[in-house]
Amino acid sequence: MNITITLRRQFLLQFVLFIFWPFAAFADANTAGYLTLSEAEQLALASDPVIAQFQAQAEAFSARAVAEGQLPDPELSIGLAEVPLNNFDFGDHEDTELRLGLSQAFPPGQTLRLRGERMGSMADAEQARVMNQRMLVLSEVRNAYVELYYQQEAARKLELNRDLFSEMVELTEHQYAQGRDNQHDIMRAQLELSLIESRIEETRGAIAVARAELAKWVTATHAARPLAAEFPAIPEPPESETLIAQLPGHPLLSVEDAVIAATQKSVAIAHEQYKPQWMLDFMVSDNTASDFDLQTGPDFAGVMLKMSLPIFTGKRQDRQLAASEQEAMAARYGRADRLRELTRLAEGEYANLARLERQLELYRSRAVVEAGQTQEAVFNAYQNDLADFETLVRTRVLALETELEMLRLRSGCAKSRVNLLYLGGEQS
Repeated sequence: MNITITLRRQFLLQFVLFIFWPFAAFADANTAGYLTLSEAEQLALASDPVIAQFQAQAEAFSARAVAEGQLPDPELSIGLAEVPLNNFDFGDHEDTELRLGLSQAFPPGQTLRLRGERMGSMADAEQARVMNQRMLVLSEVRNAYVELYYQQEAARKLELNRDLFSEMVELTEHQYAQGRDNQHDIMRAQLELSLIESRIEETRGAIAVARAELAKWVTATHAARPLAAEFPAIPEPPESETLIAQLPGHPLLSVEDAVIAATQKSVAIAHEQYKPQWMLDFMVSDNTASDFDLQTGPDFAGVMLKMSLPIFTGKRQDRQLAASEQEAMAARYGRADRLRELTRLAEGEYANLARLERQLELYRSRAVVEAGQTQEAVFNAYQNDLADFETLVRTRVLALETELEMLRLRSGCAKSRVNLLYLGGEQS
């Protein structure tokens, strides 16, 4: 009888620890050395190579914007004219000239300014990609952190439950020795214990996968650190109407806006090609028979103005303009589709979050409490021969599944909030 009382007390102690594990675990531990979500976010933002890639690309486009707005390099020409073919004695032929020329081209209309502005728009697109990548990194590292926390907490609950079933095996063996239970109860308790151990191994594999995902963002060294004991605190997203109204300002839409601006500059450049291109030539020459002398200056000088004649535009300017206009139209369609997709994602995520929160509240306020009360009542009834072992096992498993489901729902709510924060454009 004393053994039965001892086992009962141990079982109840394990049950209490199981129910209150999330609140008691690490309660008095020093959090130094633990990886918090805030630290994980900062580590991920500081080391993400894609952010640096987009930033470098933005700076490259900014540099090109300056270069594209400059005149072409002037051209220098040097040569001989009026060279006699019957002999090559330049000094004896009075018509032979040494010529030096300098040419400068001027692209048509406002082409230079528009090219610079187009590159500036592309730089704006890359800067928007930098902002989006920062938000995406925050979203990914938060989801990875929550997933690892969930898997670790699930493993802890399973390990504690394994101890409970170990106690149940001992209890059934003791009851069998007293002639109360049968061998089937012992086998059932051992089966449940084996199933719990199998789930623990499965969860350990999931922990390794989740840790690898977190290591992608914070390095393996930091991902190997223990997580903070408290559940990750995720900020509340804005209201649905507010977030959807803010979607046009999302960095992904800013990228599309910048691309549209660049294509509009391309259309303007195509229009400028209907204007003539100019070239200014300046030339000096000296008669070789009079001994070319830089100090006295050349014998002759001349200036020439050249211009292109964009007369036959059907297969060049017209085609370039049509192509640019189609590209601008495609960019506008792309933006509309992107906005539609972001709106769909936001509405779907809000619906998902509302469903998960309703379920979580139901589990928190009723299901977990009722499962715990049922388990304790059945255990007491079993101790007094008022319930069979099968019922005891079912209530124990049900209590475990209820706790794990509540943890899963809590993690699901956190991930849904993370996704909505990304759609809402949170920067830090």
